[in-house]
Amino acid sequence: MMIAKPYNAHFERSSTGHAAVARSCGDGWWEEWVRVGDREWRRFAELALDGRARCSAAARREAPADPSRPRPSAARRMPPLLWSMALVATLLGCAARPAAPPTPAPAGVDPDVAELLVESEQAERELREKGLVDDEPALQAYVDSIGRRVVSAGGLGGPSYHFAVLRDPFVNAFAMPNGAVYVHAGLLARIESEAQLAYVLAHEAVHVARGHSLARLRYVRSVTTKAKIADIFVGALAGPMIGLTYAASVNGHGQEAEAEADREAIRMLVGAGYRGEEAVRTFALLDDPGRPGGTSAFLFSDHPAAAERETAARAALSPLGGGAAGEDGRDRYLFASRGVSLRTIDLALQRQLYARALGDAEAALARRGADPALLCQAGEAHRSMAADPEGAAREAALGRGVRPGKDVASLRARVDGERAAAEAAFRRALGLDPSFGPAHRGLGLLARDRGDRATARAELSLYLRDAGVAADRRAIERVLQEVSS
Repeated sequence: MMIAKPYNAHFERSSTGHAAVARSCGDGWWEEWVRVGDREWRRFAELALDGRARCSAAARREAPADPSRPRPSAARRMPPLLWSMALVATLLGCAARPAAPPTPAPAGVDPDVAELLVESEQAERELREKGLVDDEPALQAYVDSIGRRVVSAGGLGGPSYHFAVLRDPFVNAFAMPNGAVYVHAGLLARIESEAQLAYVLAHEAVHVARGHSLARLRYVRSVTTKAKIADIFVGALAGPMIGLTYAASVNGHGQEAEAEADREAIRMLVGAGYRGEEAVRTFALLDDPGRPGGTSAFLFSDHPAAAERETAARAALSPLGGGAAGEDGRDRYLFASRGVSLRTIDLALQRQLYARALGDAEAALARRGADPALLCQAGEAHRSMAADPEGAAREAALGRGVRPGKDVASLRARVDGERAAAEAAFRRALGLDPSFGPAHRGLGLLARDRGDRATARAELSLYLRDAGVAADRRAIERVLQEVSS
């Protein structure tokens, strides 16, 4: 049976206590309430005709209670983690996994812990099999070396730690109880230095060493008896609703655990020879909802507010010399992360996260200087916002916690301005490198959007002349045929 899946999900919370109540709001939207502790979350889901779910991290805002809404029976109320798992299972259409044969526990190890460790290994295999791990050897070696450096400086016990990058444009990082630490490519696009990366990796490694990751996953298993670690990590990341399950169930370590991880990570950072002040800067970079396409990092988690973490970090740095000494490794980081930054911006564009792509491209230009590839990505973000105001409105709504569609009119009014900004970026790229093909492609697509068929033909022909076997060659040939008919 085909089940329509939500196109976009948004959550609002209020102070009442309804749970799992759904009703139609018209225009293809459904409103659903679910109890979460002493608050409730209201989910708006737009049904997509093609059955695909294009969802992202949910946005939150206060909402007034509706006294006319019926309350379900107590039997229908679900724990918040169970709701998160049930919601994503519905969104992703996950098939039930066949029961795996029991794994014998090593001597002296709790069988339940042993099972979670084995499942963590399985989750890692699935992440790689599904192509979710960035496989650039130089990048992986670089990130792993930074992680091992801070772990060694901190003298952390526990499992064998290893570090890797996930192909995902959102800002986050997480750790598995087997010592695997994953940082999202979107986080690498946001931070500025090697020291900031070292702090993030140290923070996640502390969660492993102090048992936070294991305790959290054990709790998830206690409320979702059939959940596998691979379902938690791989299912959410491989599906369109990026990160809801694992962000809710893995990053929610609790403020006490997060504060402990912050303190120890700062000690490890300084011990590894990095500038401790970079940890303070990290909080501001990873929690910047005012930035274009930006949302608070670690959504659904119990991380304290960025301002609180900055204050606590400065207090932790005081007995360590204040954090001014040491290196930041900025130049090494900019060199090592250029490729993943470009790939991440492309991924954001593919997922219709235009403002996020633009924000990351502009930040990279500010850090790295003029770069034809980054300029073309910024131009493509501007062009896409003009060509797809509905998609841009959905993304804007996510950041502000409102129903998509409210911003379409204002975005349509900005079409000419976005197109002008796109053209300026593409022409600036050509000014740096007159033979840079993607700039000709961008100008050609922009001319097509404007109805200027002659310019579109000329620019797209220039792109195809030197494109060779580019991945988008067939698509551009179809556009060229369209503007030539």
